[in-house]
Amino acid sequence: MAKINTKDLVPGMVLAKDAEHANGRVLLKAGAQLNENHIKVFKTWGINNVEITTGEDNSVQPKQDYSADEIKRALDKSRVKFQHCDMKQPLINELFRISAKNNLKNRGTNNR
Repeated sequence: MAKINTKDLVPGMVLAKDAEHANGRVLLKAGAQLNENHIKVFKTWGINNVEITTGEDNSVQPKQDYSADEIKRALDKSRVKFQHCDMKQPLINELFRISAKNNLKNRGTNNR
């Protein structure tokens, strides 16, 4: 699992732990697959970070363990490439996920 800033979340990621407000209210249970509305709710309620799964099935991170900083860099690199795309489109969202995953696999091997 990795702690990810809400601004770096993308639909399709899966919560590893319950997303809770500071007052203890659970906004979304662990295991939920995030969509655009969930991410908006987190931002509205002031949730800055959430824990996402790091398994290969539903997250950006492959089997290897990566730091939250490495994941953030991979997401940022992909975000630049996809900045003009409609992330609400499932195909675009999946391509973004694959791009970020590849950025993690190839970290340090190319600087494109």
